[in-house]
Amino acid sequence: MKLLLPLFGALLLTTVAAAQETESFVGKPMPKFSMTDLAGKTMTNKSLRGKVVVMDFWASWCVTCRRVSPIIEALHNKYQSKGLVAIGTDVAEKKSGTALTYKNQHHYTYRFSEKNDALAAALGIQPLPTVIVIDKRGIVRKVEGGYFNGLSAELDKVVAGLLREKG
Repeated sequence: MKLLLPLFGALLLTTVAAAQETESFVGKPMPKFSMTDLAGKTMTNKSLRGKVVVMDFWASWCVTCRRVSPIIEALHNKYQSKGLVAIGTDVAEKKSGTALTYKNQHHYTYRFSEKNDALAAALGIQPLPTVIVIDKRGIVRKVEGGYFNGLSAELDKVVAGLLREKG
């Protein structure tokens, strides 16, 4: 037990530092990215300009990630027609096709992309899930790591406010 405590402490500090690194993007332009959705369509900063974007960095083996996915689906259903693009940004999977299987299993209708490990690393994504909300001008407006009661209401409030803003 004495040996595990320092290891846990170091892991916790690393996770907190990585989360703070990702939060440092708030108020700044989203770093350039390119990802392909499951339909083969490329998404970039430029192609998503003018839309509010919610990126959910998740993995199929992550228990808390599975609690966030229905929140992203609800946001998508509520705000897609008003300019929201929701993306399930899959990371840390051992095999291809996991995102499609997950999407189909749960009947999610928002966009999914897989093989985003390089983007997650560049953004310092820790922990999983991490949700990033980007405004119409491409500015990161919110970063939430993990899951908590009230996450749905918090994200809904942020997205609704951003959709009301002029692009």
